[in-house]
Amino acid sequence: MNQPYRVSGKRNIPLALGLGLAIITTVYVLANLAYFRVLTLSEIADAERVGALAADRTLGSAGGVIVSVTVLLSIMGSINGFILTAPRISFAMAQDGLMFEKLAYVNPRFKTISFGIRAQVL
Repeated sequence: MNQPYRVSGKRNIPLALGLGLAIITTVYVLANLAYFRVLTLSEIADAERVGALAADRTLGSAGGVIVSVTVLLSIMGSINGFILTAPRISFAMAQDGLMFEKLAYVNPRFKTISFGIRAQVL
């Protein structure tokens, strides 16, 4: 069986999970420290978009727009990633008999899990 993506799962998966968690945690903590440095507690409590307000305060009105667009693109990327990965989880569970058998259907022409993808999108 040719598996080009699996080089060393025992090493790479824990490494990727650990590094990913460390990077995201660091970015989150640094962003929050920046918010507290630029804004008061009452401003943070009252703001709907804290990141945009902090960027607006430090970079001007263009900064708020840039942060808002960046957050929007990040959300769209997360939704895209979820739509692409979640059907594969359902597929694996259906193969193991833990989900509906139909979710394990593979389209014979395109070799995709078309039913699972459509079910996830809906």
